[in-house]
Formats: sequence, structure tokens, C-alpha cells
Amino acid sequence: MHGDARGNLLGLAEDGRALWHHHVGGGAVLCISPGPGDTLAVGTAGGTLALLRRAGGPDPCQYGTSRYAEARRILFWTDGPAPLAW
Repeated sequence: MHGDARGNLLGLAEDGRALWHHHVGGGAVLCISPGPGDTLAVGTAGGTLALLRRAGGPDPCQYGTSRYAEARRILFWTDGPAPLAW
């Protein structure tokens, strides 16, 4: 997997060819971490943490072609009293 500067997560084949994409937003993707089961945690430069879970197919409400659906999003703002989760 690879993240880009526009907030896209890309699933790559062994030869480097893009197999799918998932738009996370929130700025450049800085880190991708596999979680328990079929979960991914994706952190962005804009202070967003997106938790993605593997679904049965592409989410029709999500921009992209991945089989991941957003399970939770947490925003971390430098001037906020606490992270905002939804």
C-alpha cells in the first residue's frame, strides 16, 4: 500500500501497478498501519486518523474502488480541547 500527497490510499500489486484507490482526504497520507483483523489505520498531515475496515465490496458512498469502508474518523486539531471523533 502507498499513500499520496492528495490523501489517497493506493493498493499496489507486486510490480507496482495500482490495483485500487481509496480517498481518505485530510492532506498527505503520512502513515498506514494494519490493525486487528481487516482494519487499517491511516494518518494524514491534516490531523486526520481514518479507521478503515474491509467490506464485501466498494462502498457506493465512498470515492474510490477499494473494498474498505470508513469505520471511524478522528480529527486532531492543535487548538481544539480534545480530538473530535465520529
